[in-house]
Order: sequence, then C-alpha cells, then structure tokens
Amino acid sequence: RDWEGELVTGEMKACLEKDPTFSCPFLRPASANVEISSVGVASPDFVFTTSPDDKWIVKESGTYRITFDLKQWTITVVKV
Repeated sequence: RDWEGELVTGEMKACLEKDPTFSCPFLRPASANVEISSVGVASPDFVFTTSPDDKWIVKESGTYRITFDLKQWTITVVKV
C-alpha cells in the first residue's frame, strides 16, 4: 500500500479500517518512538495490532510517500 501526502510533526500510526471507536488494529512501528524524517524511517519493521500504542514520530513536516509492504512487514518513507 502506498500513500502520499502532508505530514506534520508529531505522532503517527495508520489505520486500514473505518472505525469511529478507534478500537481496530493499527499499523504501528515494531518498537516505540521510531522517527520519520527527510532521511527516511529509522527502523523499517512494523506490526498490525491494537496495543501497545506505539507510534512513529514525524520529526520534519512536509510531503511524504509512505509504502507499507504487507508481505514483508516493512515500511519505506521518502520525503518528496
């Protein structure tokens, strides 16, 4: 899955389902506080889970292209 758009500084996780209660599983980094910046993502591994509530930390605002490889369970990030 690919996504391209604006990110602002702060925390991020990704949802694959519409769920207004936010109780569904999210794509999250495999460890806490993994940074996203113009150099990419600090660690490419991710999980699909409801907890723990780990999030990626966006260090630089801007337009990014994020690719989630759902077969290898890795993420790549490019600031465009």
